[in-house]
Amino acid sequence: MPADYLQREHAFSPDYEAGWIAIAVRAAYPVAMKTLEEMIRDLPPDAQRKVEELVKELAKSTTSAPKRKPDQRWAGALKRYRDQYTSLQLQRKALEWRGD
Repeated sequence: MPADYLQREHAFSPDYEAGWIAIAVRAAYPVAMKTLEEMIRDLPPDAQRKVEELVKELAKSTTSAPKRKPDQRWAGALKRYRDQYTSLQLQRKALEWRGD
């Protein structure tokens, strides 16, 4: 920081302070400010290949299942029981029929 930092009229401006903090952090921790691309570029070729393989594996494992419309073929399947059971009784009966 400059010696006259506190005497400047904008010394307590959040933007001014944030700028100096960022400069101080960059100076103290130069690796922390590198982008992922820069860090990968600095690796030896063998390690770069390993990173590439890992990223491809992650991409495969995180792919979401294709979206499909909900299956509602069951809708109305219990109509014949509507006069015999309340909805709560039907829920219980359905659990019984499924074996839950």
